[in-house]
Amino acid sequence: MSQKNIVIAVCAVIAIVLVVWLVSPNREEQAMSQLEAAAKVEQSGKFDEAITLYQTVIAEYADTGAAGLAESSILRVEKYKERKAIQEVPEILFITSAGNSDNDVTFDEFYPSSYDYPNILSVGAVDSEGNETSFTSLGKVEVYANGFEVESYVPGGNRLNLSGTSMATPQVLNLAGKLLALDPELTPSDLRRLILEGADTKQLESREIRLMNPKRSLELLKGA
Repeated sequence: MSQKNIVIAVCAVIAIVLVVWLVSPNREEQAMSQLEAAAKVEQSGKFDEAITLYQTVIAEYADTGAAGLAESSILRVEKYKERKAIQEVPEILFITSAGNSDNDVTFDEFYPSSYDYPNILSVGAVDSEGNETSFTSLGKVEVYANGFEVESYVPGGNRLNLSGTSMATPQVLNLAGKLLALDPELTPSDLRRLILEGADTKQLESREIRLMNPKRSLELLKGA
């Protein structure tokens, strides 16, 4: 292609872009319009459909401010769906890890452990000697279990010593399972009471924490 033809082709492309730009509405306005439509669908309670529409805004208008708003909206909807799911099954006890941010989850929300529902039990991590780990989140943490250098299975069947509230939480879950095995009629409220009342208390500098004590919890059940 000659230089003249290249110039002509480039000019043609520029002309097409200019025409599209002049004819099409402002992209920001288009994006905001779709965002508003998605918000109306969300308000109607069609959450999955709303998420799909928000994702479309992100994909098609990534260069606009609406994309960031759509991302925030998806997070909001997902949190609402999670809250709703937990509230709708009061007969299930959700035992959740507090998080590993070394922050107060009362203010620095970590989901779902930050939710203040009667069927949630939030678990923090201590070491094998009962000392609070440096990473565990705190605040709305109701019971602590060993979460430091806990032997854990990893993909492939290998075992490694791992640390985190995700290592502490299964131990509380295990205790809840044993209590239910002994008495299948226990409610989430019963399980919380047995686990928390059976826990040992430990005084820290500024607060008191509960350390899971399976033996004591089982004794409480048998003496009930």
